[in-house]
Amino acid sequence: MNRPFTERQQKILELLTRFKYLTVSQMLALNIAKHASNLRLSLSVFVDAGYIDKLTFATDPRVGKLEYFYCLTKKGVDILSEVYEPIYPSCAIKYPKSSNNHFSRDYNHRKITIDFHVAFFQWTLKNHIDVAFVDYYFDTVGANSGHERKSAPLISKNQLFIQDTYRAPDIIAKINGADRDYLFMVEMHCGYDTGRLYKQILWHAALSSAGKAQEKYNYKRGIKIYIVLEHTSMVENIAKRMQQSPELAEYKPFFLFKSLDSLKEDFFSGWMYYDGQIDNFIS
Repeated sequence: MNRPFTERQQKILELLTRFKYLTVSQMLALNIAKHASNLRLSLSVFVDAGYIDKLTFATDPRVGKLEYFYCLTKKGVDILSEVYEPIYPSCAIKYPKSSNNHFSRDYNHRKITIDFHVAFFQWTLKNHIDVAFVDYYFDTVGANSGHERKSAPLISKNQLFIQDTYRAPDIIAKINGADRDYLFMVEMHCGYDTGRLYKQILWHAALSSAGKAQEKYNYKRGIKIYIVLEHTSMVENIAKRMQQSPELAEYKPFFLFKSLDSLKEDFFSGWMYYDGQIDNFIS
């Protein structure tokens, strides 16, 4: 492949450095191309050249054929760093460093987590907002293999510990503001299990009370948790469950809810506290 790349080719690579994994529909939402056929042609060239990997998944009997995920390979990272350094230093590029990149059991959860990042990215781009970092639960630190793994095992970058339990919020991100930075967390909820989500909220409340995330990220303020529900009915279900828990009243300002469909329509406005009050993403 000739270098440097065309504008579309560079945009594909640049967005993969940021999002780590993307489907064709997500790339179209990011305006890489107007038509899927043209985009798939560009992707196939990259796949054939070994710069991008295409992850395929078995058909899900509930929803049918699953979209492919695309991600950078080590060869793609090396080319980007070589041609466009210092714009894309290899240390800042998101790409799967493990040879085991298949995540069929986690497919939907991972996809909607990236959907949030896509919507967030578009909002920050439109409003000229500087983003310090966006870390996923599947971003890892530590060694992948060999002797180093014994001393530095591979763990989620977002891992936090409270109540004898390690958890990794789906997203931890920080905005660089003019007056102050803004650190926040995101949880993406699939399915209809209100009980499981409620336990997750209790864990976050305990985490907030102990200040563990503030300690890890050297952050002096309260941290909001944005919970995005795959199914719209779950917004009302979890709100009712939290209203029955007086012990959560003090944490009301820190939990906001929104359905995934609503998120895709309007990222910034329409976030709901559990008492029904509506607010913007940042007020």
